[in-house]
Amino acid sequence: MKKNLLLIMVIALIMPLQSAGADCQGICGDTNADGSVNISDAIWLVNYIFVGGPPPQPVLACGDANTDGAAALQDAIWIINFVFIGGAEPGDCSPGNWGQGGDCCPF
Repeated sequence: MKKNLLLIMVIALIMPLQSAGADCQGICGDTNADGSVNISDAIWLVNYIFVGGPPPQPVLACGDANTDGAAALQDAIWIINFVFIGGAEPGDCSPGNWGQGGDCCPF
């Protein structure tokens, strides 16, 4: 009986965590959706910001590497620092702040 109760409690704790992460798409900082965070992601983001290139994929939130709620030049710099000088890895892309566009999965 105690084992069943413990199992039920563990499942009840895990279920909300699984469903919360189910709505995310892509990887935070992987702006071109190729499965890794590298210099091409910074270039993709700069192209989007300055020359009207395509937005970060699969959702705009994936461009928010510094978790400030926007996909901007600071995020491209964050990615460059991460790739070339061992700076902090991309964060969680401000989950819950992206409205209809959808959230990006944490790095």
